[in-house]
Amino acid sequence: MKSKNKPPRWLVSDGRYQEWLKHVFDRPECNQGWFFETDDPGFDANRETLMELVTRTFTLAGTDLVAYSDKQVNDGIKYLIYSGCSDIPFALMDEAQPQTKRLELIDSIENLYRDCFAKRCTPVLGHISERSPSPLNDVCYMFWDISNLAYWEDPRHKDRSVTYAAIVNMLGKILRSENIACIESALHGLGHIHSYALDVVESTIERFLKGQPNLPEKLLQYAHAASRGHVQ
Repeated sequence: MKSKNKPPRWLVSDGRYQEWLKHVFDRPECNQGWFFETDDPGFDANRETLMELVTRTFTLAGTDLVAYSDKQVNDGIKYLIYSGCSDIPFALMDEAQPQTKRLELIDSIENLYRDCFAKRCTPVLGHISERSPSPLNDVCYMFWDISNLAYWEDPRHKDRSVTYAAIVNMLGKILRSENIACIESALHGLGHIHSYALDVVESTIERFLKGQPNLPEKLLQYAHAASRGHVQ
C-alpha cells in the first residue's frame, strides 16, 4: 500500500512548533550530544502532538533546519528517533496512534533524506568507515540501527504489514538519491526490514540494481548483502 506524500494539515500552532525546534536543535554542540550532558525535562506535549511535531520537522527539514549546524541537526535527529536519548520514539511507535498519522510520519522521512541528508551529508560509505567532515553522516548511516521504526512486530500493531509496505516504498524512493550516503542508509533500512517483508524488500533492491549498473563496488556488495538481510 502506497501512502500519499503530501503535506498534512498541521494542527499545532507555528509558535508551538518554533518552541519545539528550539528545544530539539538550538543546543550547544557536545561530544556525546546535549541530551547526555544536560538535565532534559522533555518537551511538554502528548504523544499525538509529538508525532505531529516530528512529522513536521522531517517534512520541512530542508528549510527549517538550515539555521542549525550539522552537529546540532545530527544530535537533534538522534533525540527524535533513539530511545536512549529521549522518550519521543515511544510516541512514534505508539500503537494507539491512527495509522494515517503513522503513514504521514513514514512519508516525511523521505523529505528528511532528500532535502536535508542528501544536501548536507558527505557522499561516503559508513559501513566501511569512510570518514566525513560532516557529523550529520553519523545519524544518516545509523538511522535504522538506532531507531525502532524498522520493527513493528508488536502484535498490538494490527496493520503492521501496511506499515512495512509504506517504509519499503519510502526507502525505495531514497534509493534514487544521488548521494551514496543516503543510498547506503536506505539499503541499511531495507536490510533490517528484510525478515518482516522479504518479498517487497528483495524486489525493491532488485529494481534498484537493474537501474544502477555503475554502482561503486563496495556499495554494490552492500546492496546484495541488504537483499539477504545481512547488514550492519
